[in-house]
Amino acid sequence: MRHLVLAGARLRRWVLGTALLIAAGVSGSPHAQCSFDVDANGGIDALTDGIMILRAGFGLTGPTLTQGALGTGATRTDPALVLAFINANKTTQYDLDGNGSFDALTDGLMILRYMFGLSGTSVTNGAIGTNPTRPDWTAVNGFLLNGCGTGPSVQLRDAVRLLTQATWGPKQSEVNTLAGSPPPQVDNWITQQFALPGVNHIDWIIARDALGSVSTSDSIESFWMQALAGNDQLRQRVAYALSQILVVSDQKDGLGNPWLISGYFDVLSRNAFGNFRTLLEEITKNPAMALWLDHICNDKETATRLPNENYAREILQLFSIGTVWLNQDGTPMLDAQNNPLPTYDQNVVQGFAKVFTGWSYSGSANWCAYPATDLPWYAPLVAFNNRHSISSKQLLSLTPGGASVVLPAQTAQTANAQADLTAALDNIFNHPNVGPYIGKQLIKLLVTSNPSPGYVSRVAAKFANNGSGVRGDMQAVIRAVLTDTDARDQAIAQGAGYGKLREPAVRFGNLMRTFHATAVSGRYSFYTLGDPLYGVNQQPLSSPTVFNFYSPDFSPQGAVGANGLVGPEFEITTSTAIVTTSNNMKNAITGGWGSGADAMVLDYAALAPLAASPDQIVDYLWLVMGNGVMTPTTYAQMVSAVGLIPQTGANWQADRWKLAIWILFNSPEYVIQR
Repeated sequence: MRHLVLAGARLRRWVLGTALLIAAGVSGSPHAQCSFDVDANGGIDALTDGIMILRAGFGLTGPTLTQGALGTGATRTDPALVLAFINANKTTQYDLDGNGSFDALTDGLMILRYMFGLSGTSVTNGAIGTNPTRPDWTAVNGFLLNGCGTGPSVQLRDAVRLLTQATWGPKQSEVNTLAGSPPPQVDNWITQQFALPGVNHIDWIIARDALGSVSTSDSIESFWMQALAGNDQLRQRVAYALSQILVVSDQKDGLGNPWLISGYFDVLSRNAFGNFRTLLEEITKNPAMALWLDHICNDKETATRLPNENYAREILQLFSIGTVWLNQDGTPMLDAQNNPLPTYDQNVVQGFAKVFTGWSYSGSANWCAYPATDLPWYAPLVAFNNRHSISSKQLLSLTPGGASVVLPAQTAQTANAQADLTAALDNIFNHPNVGPYIGKQLIKLLVTSNPSPGYVSRVAAKFANNGSGVRGDMQAVIRAVLTDTDARDQAIAQGAGYGKLREPAVRFGNLMRTFHATAVSGRYSFYTLGDPLYGVNQQPLSSPTVFNFYSPDFSPQGAVGANGLVGPEFEITTSTAIVTTSNNMKNAITGGWGSGADAMVLDYAALAPLAASPDQIVDYLWLVMGNGVMTPTTYAQMVSAVGLIPQTGANWQADRWKLAIWILFNSPEYVIQR
């Protein structure tokens, strides 16, 4: 792979400039669609264009080719010009079965059926020629949707954009299926994903434990196995986004226990499509979160000691409302002096700290008893009322400048940790900030780093009311995030300031899933991803702090910051990470990730038939990896680079597509998700 090494220096300079693209925008150059408009009247009609294509296939010429088959408003009417147009597309766009020639009784028949609105086997039955490279409807449909080899259609680009935002990586088969499905495609796909059952990661840990000891590596493996191989892609993608908002990490001492980390992620997966209020309660009682933020065994105050404030502070600051009052469009409320209005003060933090007292491991009658079995490491915490604060507790105000909610003092006999927890979480849940705060975070993690105020406002409205009077319905929120005009309109997506940098773990997952990576062992051994030298500088569930791998408000120097925009993922995009990730992914693309039977090897079967045509390799990749939009310069550079590999030797085909994948993996069009 000498060509990869020679290209390295230039690619690194290219990637380092990607920050400019968020501020300036990327102008795409989608190709034209299938050339079926034979009479050039701006429309495609089976009884005009289709008939002429079929007649030409049977050898008709002159007036008999066009007689009675020219549509209204036709501008290409001369039979000679019509024939020339058809002949120019015969062996390229009209060869639907890909056997190298156009036949009226195979390709022509399929084109006519397709123009009449048929789909599936109704198009292909009895109409596939001999030695086809596209032998079935899936392949033929993909060719049609891909503009008959001229570039991805609007439907394909819509499909791949959704799957990029909402899964761990689009597969070509899924793109074709979604693009060819009846409208409304996005809504229907989301509904189907909501109906899929989740998978408990704890079950994997139990199964592994039965075979021997388990470790954090097993939690990581379970995460990646479901992210890449699971059918419930939307659930897994949203759960990962939630793990970057309600953060727990295995990097803290004591949290390397796989029962803890897998149990924590199960809470997120289970509630990803539920209600945010339920999620707040379950995450508060989750032992991993309680150990991470120190509210397990958090004892009531004494004359010389106050309860631990860690979780009280972070559930407000990071997990629900933020530090300043927000308008429903996500912008800060300002006072008369244009200063942001704080959502809480130290008295409120101390009040919530008292709320979170009296909670300990399940499964024992003794306070703070170290678990003797595995169950307490993932089962919800239990209340010990005798350890719960009985003081009054100041909570949040639900209006700017309004009076705080106060939980009254209790007695030793009436102390009730669960009652106080219910009231306190209700107080947080009903704060007006939660909708815009959580909605904006999900938009940033799934769609674009700088959402418009209108986009945030529309998502926040669905949090406040799902349309049936229910607050906090995550399904309504997720649907709003993914179906909003700002998420789906391709013209908006190409505007200045739109898009997000794909974080390293997502880029890695996209590549592995898009190319069906598998290991002989069946394992998902991605244990070194977090290593800045030998990985990609990010491992899910291993954030260094409660603030996630990067701040949602990080604004990098240069064009992004100068334009008042944020680029959160750039905070971990160091020059070292760019180079090492590029090098490590080159190795993964060429030989797989890992070693021996555990090596995850990418499947390039779909690219094998395209090896002789650099432009077709690039066309395929720019759809599944580049969302179907690429600058003319990038396209030309990729085609040229791939074409420099001569068609000699035993590995020239593989060298071509591996080089193309590596170039695109490092290109602005891939690195910046639009």
